[in-house]
This record gives sequence, structure tokens and C-alpha cells, in this order.
Amino acid sequence: MTGPRQPKDMPGLLKFCLEATRNEDAPVQDPDKVLQEMDPERKKWLEEALSSMAVDFIEQLGNGIKILNSDTADLEEKEEVLDKLEDWLGNIDMAVNFHKIGGYSCLKSCLICPHPSLRSGASHLIAEISQNNPYCQEKFVSEGF
Repeated sequence: MTGPRQPKDMPGLLKFCLEATRNEDAPVQDPDKVLQEMDPERKKWLEEALSSMAVDFIEQLGNGIKILNSDTADLEEKEEVLDKLEDWLGNIDMAVNFHKIGGYSCLKSCLICPHPSLRSGASHLIAEISQNNPYCQEKFVSEGF
């Protein structure tokens, strides 16, 4: 017996939760029917709550790249971005996406900048990204890191 299919979006997550808790506090036979019959005001509130909790990681990665490539961003802001990127890019898929959206260019600029904290942060990030990730390892080598 297998569990419910893993969700890929917010409505899928809601359906997944309803299916997973079917036999608990509020047994429901058909999650789609519950969604259709839900009070419109409550449904709107739920959709807003779910969308406000969703984070577009690709957008966040892109914003981080812009900050790291910016001449106007201050040192503290760039250090904070490197810390956040290190948290997000521990996931292999996110690390691959980071390369695909051009993230390696900002790492090169951090490695050659005069601030030791940015060089160190970029080095830690490179180690995090390339750990157990053959795709990223290959790209670091082919791009001359």
C-alpha cells in the first residue's frame, strides 16, 4: 500500500493534507467535493494563507544574485545573502537551478573581492553546492573555479 501522491503546488498540498488526515478528526470521502462545497469566503482565506506562505525560491535566488553583483549593496547585505544561499542551496535541485539561472558569476566576483568575509562565504557556498552533486562539480570545473 502506498501513501498519497506528493503535492506539486498549493492546491495539491491541500488535497494531500485532506487525504492524509481522512481517518483522523474530520473524515472526508472526497477531498475535491469538500473543496467545491467550501464556503467561498473560507476558501478565499485559505488560498490567501497558502499563497502567503509559499516562497518562490527561484525569485529569491535571482534577487540574491542581483545583490551580490550589485556595486551599491553594502557588505552586510551581501554577507546575509551568502548565508541565505547556503541554507537554500543545500538541496541538490536548488543548487542545479542556481547554476542554470547564472548564479556562478556572482560567486566568482565574491572570490576575487577584497572583503575576506565575502571570499569566505563564497568558498563555503561553493563547498555546499558541490558536495555530492556531480552536475555542479562538473560545472565548477568547466567554468574554471
